[in-house]
Amino acid sequence: MDEYHRFGAVSASMLKACQGRLRAFRYWLEQEADPPTAQMRMGTALHALLLEPDRAREDVVEVPGLRWGSGSEAWGRAASARPGRHVVCEGGLAALEGMAASVRATARIGDVLDSTALRELTMVWEDETGILCRGRLDAVIRSDGALPSHLPPRWAHYLAEGDVLFDLKATRDSHYDVFGVDVYRYGYHVSAAMYRRGYEALTGRKVSRVVFAAAEWERPWCVAAYALDPDYEAIGRMQLGELLKKVATAYADDAWVDDEAADLVDMDAPAWVHRKFEDGLGFGG
Repeated sequence: MDEYHRFGAVSASMLKACQGRLRAFRYWLEQEADPPTAQMRMGTALHALLLEPDRAREDVVEVPGLRWGSGSEAWGRAASARPGRHVVCEGGLAALEGMAASVRATARIGDVLDSTALRELTMVWEDETGILCRGRLDAVIRSDGALPSHLPPRWAHYLAEGDVLFDLKATRDSHYDVFGVDVYRYGYHVSAAMYRRGYEALTGRKVSRVVFAAAEWERPWCVAAYALDPDYEAIGRMQLGELLKKVATAYADDAWVDDEAADLVDMDAPAWVHRKFEDGLGFGG
């Protein structure tokens, strides 16, 4: 078991970043984390304003002269000069407050969040594969908690079936079709599976749904709230299970060579390329 834990706990972000490539996975485990980007720092401040609004009024500080595109070094210097604070760029505080207000006003998210003290929870657990895993939940709404009255129908339905995990996502576009693609592109469904897996393993409680609040960066800060469909969650669980199993096998065998590096691999044309040329070349014949 110590072999599994040699590099510390594994997160969904690590698994997604390496896209199942073992060499990349081991590399990222052995590296120190890169300095936070401007978007990451702004996102952290947004989470604070939404999830811990009273505390955030003291913790979030706007830095005069700091711009979104100032670069990681400038952001790092601003943060180092203000230890323990969440730094945001000049003019950024008003934007983040607008985003947080829009999130709270959508689908009664504000009322639901105010009803729970389970916010920004860090989980560390030993997975059934033997790998030490970690994850951070933005908020948990327990089905047996003191919930606000007259909840929208879907909130009431999902909470009647189990606990709901809440995840805030800042995005360029919160429209259903666009954000639905982003969920797959950025592996949010895999992260959701990891959160569910950890929460249920640690608490023994049933998770009904994972809810995403997709909040746009630009005015007028449109927000949409989505409960991940069971089929989409099932896809995430399958992908997560495959990734964890692959990593567990690599740990056990101490073999970090990817299949693509072991031999030649035949590359087929993508499906859309086949469709484009199938008539002329008679692929379907």
